Amino acid sequence: MLEASARAGGKIGTESVAGYLVEQGPHAVLDRGVLAPLGASVGATFVPASATARRRFVFAKGRRQAASPLALLSSLISPAGTLRLLAEPLVAAHRPTHDESLRDFCVRHFGAEAGALAARVFCSGVYAGDESLLSVRAAFPRMAALDAAHRSLFVGALANRGREGPAAFGTFEGGLGTLSRLLAAALGEQLVVGAKVDAIVARDHGWSVAWSGRRANEVKTDAIVLAVPSDAASALLANVAPAASETLAGWESSSVVLVHVGVRLDALVQPPRGFGVIGADDSLGALGVIFSSSFLAGRAPTGHALFTVMLGGARAPELVEAPEPELIATAREALRRCAGLVRAPVFTRVIRQRRAIPQYTLGHAGRLLAADRALESLPPIALAGASFHGVSVGDAARSGEMAAEKVAAIS
Repeated sequence: MLEASARAGGKIGTESVAGYLVEQGPHAVLDRGVLAPLGASVGATFVPASATARRRFVFAKGRRQAASPLALLSSLISPAGTLRLLAEPLVAAHRPTHDESLRDFCVRHFGAEAGALAARVFCSGVYAGDESLLSVRAAFPRMAALDAAHRSLFVGALANRGREGPAAFGTFEGGLGTLSRLLAAALGEQLVVGAKVDAIVARDHGWSVAWSGRRANEVKTDAIVLAVPSDAASALLANVAPAASETLAGWESSSVVLVHVGVRLDALVQPPRGFGVIGADDSLGALGVIFSSSFLAGRAPTGHALFTVMLGGARAPELVEAPEPELIATAREALRRCAGLVRAPVFTRVIRQRRAIPQYTLGHAGRLLAADRALESLPPIALAGASFHGVSVGDAARSGEMAAEKVAAIS
């Protein structure tokens, strides 16, 4: 395994600073039977989040609201909008044949008012993107499947209750970085970090792979898995599969800034109890706030709380390059609005994640299919990772399994 950066794990990483346990990327995962067994195979213990994580909030019109249907209907949506939402099983239009944006999908099902709100919340919470550009089929395949099978999302949700199998929400002991650290340790000398692949060449029913940096070399291999972002895959394929390279070029990603803020509990009017709050409009001044220490153990010293304020995304891409004092001030203001922060924090840590979240824009599924077909005539090769089959940690892990199975079957 060749890793271009100085450590394995990509956007995943955990560090302990001044008594706070902070994540460099994702905080927790929804595991559907992939991640916990993977962790167990290398000695990483999966730890479920506390039940507090079920409490979630949205921030709209300058107020924090519980993310429950009753609270949202009573405070954020007009009576006419509420009636249209409740009529979804009766009036939801049939699925169009063309690829549909998340916003159009939600408006078709829930009406203009509730649909716009739902699309913004779904998009901000997962992709930090633009709901009018995301493909619902690629970005939210479960919702698209309910639509295709039942037309009504409400009816589909009821019909499929309990059928999807159990899912566990949580992290690994010591943070998500534990998983990547132990996986890297298990690979031993088979993992080479600081190794930048310069070229791949199809040769003798296999591949020649050349890299620079640590242990620079050129080796022959039977198969390749490109577990890299789409732009890196495009560059590596330019000479061996021009059609695939062209298809993969220019895919969009959103950049985000994580501002970790540690405060004393007595500096808050509203102590954090829950998973966090998502911005449903621009009044929070942030994409959202994760109440990190509320549902994950060991995140802050006794008597303190740790928040993670998410900034940037498609709506404010310039923030990823903003000065640190500006980012901290913006994060403090968001905490004043959603948690009643009345005193200065005692700890801050700013993490900039450039091109952090791939954007599955309209046409994503077709582009991915075209890229896969363009690779079929080559020796065994597969694409894996968050750019292709799902942006969550679980989806990325499953993508890796699928890629390994694919190249093993045809090698």
